[in-house]
Amino acid sequence: MPAAGEETYMLKLFYTLLIIIAPPVVTAHEYAQKNITVDHPWSKPTPPLSQYGVAYFSVSNSGEKDDLLLEIKIPYEIAKSASIHDVIHDGDMMRMREATNGKKIPAGSTIKFQPGGSHIMLEGLPKPLKLDDKFTIELVFANAGNVPVEIWVEDGPQQSDKHHNH
Repeated sequence: MPAAGEETYMLKLFYTLLIIIAPPVVTAHEYAQKNITVDHPWSKPTPPLSQYGVAYFSVSNSGEKDDLLLEIKIPYEIAKSASIHDVIHDGDMMRMREATNGKKIPAGSTIKFQPGGSHIMLEGLPKPLKLDDKFTIELVFANAGNVPVEIWVEDGPQQSDKHHNH
């Protein structure tokens, strides 16, 4: 049987090792309203003189009826405007096109806004987006209404099996 001092030492050592090797805490960074769920809204840091940024996330529609992401509302102190963009792959060429009629979110499906694909274009940034900044935008849906989401500025999504780590 270990002595009292040795037992205390072993407990301290155990907890210290646990803290060092334990994975970071997974936090939910998800927003839901009616049948729409928005998961992990994030943006990349921007270069100092860039007036353009992007935002990414996944949108799930658990309803039985399609919904339509109509527009993005963004505070003027973050950007002058925000718009929905699709990337069209045409052979070796990629073209970006504004989705002026919105983005359909089919019933029972998930649409990913991600690098190289659909995304939210932030236009007229008055200052750069910096790592660890956070700001709120509103996604306006035809059926679900306005869904405010907080965008986290990070280098890229940190993914685990089911959730995103922060």
